Amino acid sequence: MRLELLTGTALAGLRPRVATAYAAAFAAPPYAYDQAKVDRALNTLGFAAAQPGAAAVLALDADDTVLGAGWGWVTPPGLHVPDSPFTRLYATVAEAIGGESVAHELLPGRFELLELFVHPDRQGEGLGRALAAAVLDGRGGWLLAWPSAPAHAAYLRWGWTERGRFGNRHGEQVAVLTVEPA
Repeated sequence: MRLELLTGTALAGLRPRVATAYAAAFAAPPYAYDQAKVDRALNTLGFAAAQPGAAAVLALDADDTVLGAGWGWVTPPGLHVPDSPFTRLYATVAEAIGGESVAHELLPGRFELLELFVHPDRQGEGLGRALAAAVLDGRGGWLLAWPSAPAHAAYLRWGWTERGRFGNRHGEQVAVLTVEPA
């Protein structure tokens, strides 16, 4: 297994490389993503590529098959760029962790880990932790996780701290987690 780092606009072209592993990773409950949800999630790669500090890490086998990946960007001052499709989400995150002032103090400058996944055939081998560490590259980070998913417990084992929770529009609980710089 080897890790491949991509930055900036290179993220926009990731879809064909990661689609199979992404779909497999999110097929089982609690996610149960169908193709429409996979497409919607992977369609954010173009937006991600244009964000400040955008980076991705892929875990590849000897044949360059994607085993897992993680990507995101550095949260800017103000929490998001003006035309962000996530503006409403950032307001919800801020409320969940104690309000705008807490969010503006805690999140800018951290790496916002938008996606982290490992193909189910390779879960439990430490790939998720290796991917998270590589894409964070020593920076503090934050992410959203479903407490009902095994990944949430893994993040807590890896040293992430839950800062708050909110209910999404589908009724699932979502946790806001942060990790300090390495």
